[in-house]
Amino acid sequence: MPTQIQNNIIGNIGLTPVSVLSTGTKVNATVIGLSLTNISPTLINASVILEDSTNTSVFYLKNTVIASGTSLRLISTGEKLILTENSSVYVQSSTENSIDVIVSYVTI
Repeated sequence: MPTQIQNNIIGNIGLTPVSVLSTGTKVNATVIGLSLTNISPTLINASVILEDSTNTSVFYLKNTVIASGTSLRLISTGEKLILTENSSVYVQSSTENSIDVIVSYVTI
């Protein structure tokens, strides 16, 4: 299977966790960029949750404050997050319709 570099762009994430990246059966992904932008007029708290193939969920980031109109780069400049098959990354906010997300990743 060829290597593919891709982006997922998801807007207006709010109170309900939203899957921003999921891997399928026999698919691994390496996250090479993850950016959260607060598009609301107030401070928000953002969380990023990882879920593996056994449905075990853990926080990668929990309730971190992002100021209005600013971005938080969680994965950049050489960092990587490896997702094995049947894993997911979710993003959640403390405020409805307040986060835009860009996730860049490589699949093999």
